[in-house]
Amino acid sequence: MQRFHSLLRLVLGCCFLTIPLFGLAMSSDGTLTKTEIKQAVITQTHCLLSAVVSGKQQVVAEILPGQSVWLNSVLKGQNSTQFGQGAAMLAPSCHVGAAPGKSNAMPEEHTPMQGYLVTKDNVRLYADSRRDSAVVAELKPHLRYPFVAEQDGWYKVRFGGKTLFIAAPDVEKDRGIAVLTYHHLLKNAENRYFRQTSTTTSVTAFEQQMALLKQQGYRTISLYDIENYLNGSAHFSDKLISITFDDGLESVYRYAFPILKKYRFNATIFVISSRMKYTLAPWDPNQLQFITRTQYQQMQPLVDLQSHTHFLHRLLKKQPIMLRRSLHNMLVDFQRSIQVLHEFNPKVRYLAYPYGSYTSLAKKAAEQAGFQLAFSTQIGKVNFGDDRYQLKRIYLLKEDNPQQILQKLAQ
Repeated sequence: MQRFHSLLRLVLGCCFLTIPLFGLAMSSDGTLTKTEIKQAVITQTHCLLSAVVSGKQQVVAEILPGQSVWLNSVLKGQNSTQFGQGAAMLAPSCHVGAAPGKSNAMPEEHTPMQGYLVTKDNVRLYADSRRDSAVVAELKPHLRYPFVAEQDGWYKVRFGGKTLFIAAPDVEKDRGIAVLTYHHLLKNAENRYFRQTSTTTSVTAFEQQMALLKQQGYRTISLYDIENYLNGSAHFSDKLISITFDDGLESVYRYAFPILKKYRFNATIFVISSRMKYTLAPWDPNQLQFITRTQYQQMQPLVDLQSHTHFLHRLLKKQPIMLRRSLHNMLVDFQRSIQVLHEFNPKVRYLAYPYGSYTSLAKKAAEQAGFQLAFSTQIGKVNFGDDRYQLKRIYLLKEDNPQQILQKLAQ
């Protein structure tokens, strides 16, 4: 037995390594940190991988025995391997040995990601684009995983420092993330003047919609997560939505906020910064009233605050006034809005165009002001590769039945 162990060390170059489990290292803004290449290894057992996915630590993949992968080191003593655009940690039960004849430099891969794949079941990662090639690992269900190329019924992906392959029938191509948009909420009994306004949702309908989303397994993510999704800089699961409210009306605090808390959903309010109030006025459902600074503070951290401009949410001859403004005027307004909102949120990075309308100048002003994303009211989801300054959103109307809602989210 001793001679066997000596021979094994000679072949593998070292004794078995037991890899501890740690959380995925992330930067302060929630993005994945770069990992340092450590060594090439061969798995001696089934190796489970764990990573933070949409904010939760979970098992994401399993490497089969006898497969070579490249280990990274996030921090001293914390071992991981490449998983998508980031890293995943190896479980304590995983044993590996050094791969013979391997250098300590992982092959470079310069091909940028082209989009995401969605896993509905366990998905095999093959060593080559053939079903009879070796299965290196399996991805777990309900993940979004980046791919770098598509050819002849196969997707090319990066995993464990290697290029592997997924058969196209085994996965679905990602259809994007729905960013829902709301404005005003009222109880049916008090809604006398806004019944015909499509942007006014009944409190009953809103709660039914949130209950349906929860029952269907949807989770909310922030707009910071949407930015990371577009950057390919974090791991994401499949059933995700982001909830937004335009204008910053008091009805969001009065009616939407308790429902969001009930279902543990987060949201973003795009605030017209010049209309935030210092004092609370008596509630009047016949008028559009805006949230106070105190009300917003009470909604943190569940509700985030972003910009809906400062003075540009107005109409001139039935047209959004912003469409008539110069680049300089828009830039000054955007910067003023960021300055005002900075008191409540030092990370004002996103803009919703007033009335959903924009021009090429508005997009340019948004970028120059420092906004990282800008949203319109064009109907559709946010997809990887979209223009970041004309992102789409989806309306869930008070008349929508459950089937219509689920159909909107599935498109």
